[in-house]
Amino acid sequence: MVSTPPLRAASAFLQTIVVLWFAGFAMRVTLLAIPPVLPQLQHALALTQTEVGVLSGLPTLLFAVVAIPGAALIAHFGVRATLLLGLLVTALAGAARALSPDSLALFAATLVMSAGIAIIQPAMPPLVRAWAPKRVNMATAVYSNGMLCSEAIAAALTIPLVLPLLDGSWRWALVFWSLPVIVAGALVAWHSRRHSADPVAAGTAAEQARHARWWPDWRDARMWKLGIVTGAGSAIFYTVNGFLPGYLTHTGQGDWLNAGLAALNLGQIPPTLALLFAGKQLGLKRSSYVVVGVIATLSLIGVVTTTGAWMIAWCALAGACCGFIITLGFALPALLAEPGDVHRLAGAMIAVAYFIATLAPVAGGISWDATQQPAMAFAPAIVAAIAISAVGALLPHAPRPATRTAPAEH
Repeated sequence: MVSTPPLRAASAFLQTIVVLWFAGFAMRVTLLAIPPVLPQLQHALALTQTEVGVLSGLPTLLFAVVAIPGAALIAHFGVRATLLLGLLVTALAGAARALSPDSLALFAATLVMSAGIAIIQPAMPPLVRAWAPKRVNMATAVYSNGMLCSEAIAAALTIPLVLPLLDGSWRWALVFWSLPVIVAGALVAWHSRRHSADPVAAGTAAEQARHARWWPDWRDARMWKLGIVTGAGSAIFYTVNGFLPGYLTHTGQGDWLNAGLAALNLGQIPPTLALLFAGKQLGLKRSSYVVVGVIATLSLIGVVTTTGAWMIAWCALAGACCGFIITLGFALPALLAEPGDVHRLAGAMIAVAYFIATLAPVAGGISWDATQQPAMAFAPAIVAAIAISAVGALLPHAPRPATRTAPAEH
């Protein structure tokens, strides 16, 4: 039986969705493999608490530093080659951490792995724009869902399932969680054959000229607004993840720690599912960001003013706000920029966003130390939530007028 054009189009889009989900999964799974094995790793390599802090902070710092060079790679070698390079580096360096004889080797492997992930991130928006030009928000929500699911899956399955299967070896566990990145690379390489031209290089002569540019336009107000809003969402996530354990311990709520962290991380996933169907309508409305910023502010206040089940509920709501903002943040460059310029806007936005996300936990620690009040560690996150509303109110209403020809879906 010969398939009809609509069936072929639906099948092709389904394949695109699956590949994007696995690419998103590969963006975080090697990072989140560390927390469950951290006690073993810390004992084996004699890591100090400062070194644990460095290990946790390296990835976000690299995400900020390498985002713009990642855009340069895209400009010179194309989206697919850059994405495949990032996936390969992430997989190999992620597995190489298992060979670390000391903290220096572990830091070096983590540095290279984080650089690989940082290369992947600016490649995703132009890839989405090319592979699903009419469904940018849905496709972005799909790979964001994969990214967030990897955080939950690696954290949830390592201790009860993966470690027992691997004789309790933290080294083999790190190798195990690098395998999905290899799978993602294979799927991207396979699916890319359906597209005859590179996503960035395809298009009109003007678009091809634009694609060679990679250095950010620092005068572009859109870039700063997108970077601040997306960075504020990430700042909330990393600050709460970083200080919730210490806060609950110091306030006598240590028994609620696992539930609180689970609520925060799992709370990110439902918004990505909702944005599969309503992302375009919500993503281009300033009111969406204003409302989510207000909810995030109230949630963070709730985390530090309530206890027990109410505190868990506020953690879940804060996580949902993070998931909403981060997903839409990754979608907007593909919606607002010209096709040949998506990688440049995305790279600059990601650099600004992760610079903010790196600074917020540091500011939280300084605030706690200076006041000796555990709740003050969350002050930078509250400031970030307020910034989501304030800066989100200034975001563009809609994409610029369509003077471009969108690549056809295959």
